Amino acid sequence: MVMSALLFTNDIPFHTVYLHGLVRDEHGRKMSKSYGNVTDPLEVMGELGTDALRFTLLTSGTPATI
Repeated sequence: MVMSALLFTNDIPFHTVYLHGLVRDEHGRKMSKSYGNVTDPLEVMGELGTDALRFTLLTSGTPATI
């Protein structure tokens, strides 16, 4: 989004991005084991590979401010 805005408008649309661990499903509900809407890591490893899962878990799991 930032790169597209820079390309087309030469302006940054926002300056602060907050990343957090809350993930929502396609219906906007919080992903939770009790809701039963979580992704099985074994299925992801079978479809996309173990390295892709490891990379996603390492880079997407920590809250940060950019």
